[in-house]
Amino acid sequence: MCEPCREDRRQAKRERHRERRAAGVCVHCAAPAPGGKAYCEPCAKTRSRRRNLKAKRDADRRRYAERRARGGCTSCGKPADGAAECRACCEAARTRYDARRAAGVCVKCQTPTYGGTAYCAPCAVAKAERRDREAEYAARRARYAERRAKGRCGECNAPSPGVARCEPCSRRHRESSGAFRGIPIWDPTWTVIETATGEELGTYDSQADVSLCLAFARLSRDEVEVLCDASPMSSLTAPTW
Repeated sequence: MCEPCREDRRQAKRERHRERRAAGVCVHCAAPAPGGKAYCEPCAKTRSRRRNLKAKRDADRRRYAERRARGGCTSCGKPADGAAECRACCEAARTRYDARRAAGVCVKCQTPTYGGTAYCAPCAVAKAERRDREAEYAARRARYAERRAKGRCGECNAPSPGVARCEPCSRRHRESSGAFRGIPIWDPTWTVIETATGEELGTYDSQADVSLCLAFARLSRDEVEVLCDASPMSSLTAPTW
């Protein structure tokens, strides 16, 4: 709004406020306001809740800044060795996150989510608006360089001389990467062995090639043994088609 329109709106609100106060009704919704009060009971509760919420947010911000300044955990206040939260609070947050993800609810407000997302739509929008990725990346780089200079793990700040990650963090990173998948899944092969002589007639990549081998050798299926070399994990996976 421009300043003249803003002033006109303020004046209209003042006049409406005076008229409703003189009539003995709520200045917000014009419902009856017994006892000469400015607000009815529902509007008074809503106004009090908003006021308390703002005060709580301000107090949370002050407490966060104070604990960060003295190197304490922003959740419980205990020493955090330069991190925002101590190890115990990080583990508790991870457990709570995993439990809410498994339950199919928003990890922030516990509202049911759809499509396997971690956040509901309002929380996702609020998170995207608050997030400054460039600032996050810069803070991570600075934290990593500081910890490396002190000979500590770049992720959990545990002692880690000479390497970027301590053993638990390194193992967790390695197991979550694409190189760690347990028993590999390789393409199956079929080896044809003549039963009478024990001679190996060849190894083939498909059962159609096995049929061609038997046709050229003029052998029936009862005269040979076909050994299949397949990964034990192949029976637990869906076909590629």
